Amino acid sequence: MQPYMDHSVYFWISAMTRLAVLVLFVVAIVLLVRYLSHRYPAGGHFHAHGTAQLPPSGAIQILEERFARGEIDADEFKSRKDALRS
Repeated sequence: MQPYMDHSVYFWISAMTRLAVLVLFVVAIVLLVRYLSHRYPAGGHFHAHGTAQLPPSGAIQILEERFARGEIDADEFKSRKDALRS
């Protein structure tokens, strides 16, 4: 043992190391919870990252285009539009 280092220095080095490990553990848990809560939000709906999800206005625009091309009739257009807005 070096003459200028007594046992209290070793105690503080050990305590700070344990504190650093504890802080890293808590940060890792918080990051994991944030990741999982974003990936699996309340309500149980799975949101895969990297897939485009259309906002309601985009969905209505597509519905209008399908109606204009004659793919769907007026009754189906109205019922789907009402379903999107509700």
